[in-house]
Formats: sequence, C-alpha cells, structure tokens
Amino acid sequence: HADLLPGAADFIHALHGKIKIALVSNGVSAIQRSRLSHCPLTPLFDVIVISEEVGVAKPDPKLLHVAMEMLGCTDKSQAVMMGDSLTADIPAAVNAGVDSIFFSLNGKTSDLATYTVFNHEDALRLLTE
Repeated sequence: HADLLPGAADFIHALHGKIKIALVSNGVSAIQRSRLSHCPLTPLFDVIVISEEVGVAKPDPKLLHVAMEMLGCTDKSQAVMMGDSLTADIPAAVNAGVDSIFFSLNGKTSDLATYTVFNHEDALRLLTE
C-alpha cells in the first residue's frame, strides 16, 4: 500500500540525519518505485533496496546485506531491521545476523524478534538510546 501509518512521517523525520536509513522492500520494482515516487518520505531514505532488483526476497538475508553494503555498514552490531512481518522482515534479520524490531500492528509479540514495539514513539526511543 502507499498509505503511511499514523506517526510514520514524524518517525522518519526524527531519525533522518541521525542514523542511516534503508528501506528494504519485497515487491515488483516498477510498482514499488512508482509508489515511492509519490511518497514524501522517499528523499529521507539513504538507500532503497527492492527485492526484484536484487533477485531475492525477504526472508533471504541478501537484501539486508545489500542494504548494509550500500550504507557502508560493515559491523552487523550497528544494524537493525525494523518491520511488521513475522514471516519476512524478522526472519530476514535473523538470517542476516542482525538485531530486529518487530513493529506490532495488532498487539502480538514475537520471541523471534530482538525487540517488539507497538508504536513509532517506542521505536524512536529504542533507536535513539
């Protein structure tokens, strides 16, 4: 979807310039790039990695490895994957050997994720501590 979650814009603006941000997305390049071309947050991402362009999809760790390489991140302990999918995002982080933040939209928790948050404010606190 092209809709922003409530609080997403403030979250990305608060992180922009403080940490490097990669958007890592499964999907068809033309569709994702079209959506991103209309998104006001797109210029705030340092890197955008789309599965079709890499040739694999999450939970394959290659997507995260490509994003980290593009960001110049050579230390996995300095990377974290935040996502809302327990079948794609969080397993991709586990497979890549990086910490994960499960952004729970429905109140569920995950033993697989390093952290679970239920809103952008909690995620922001976690990322800026």
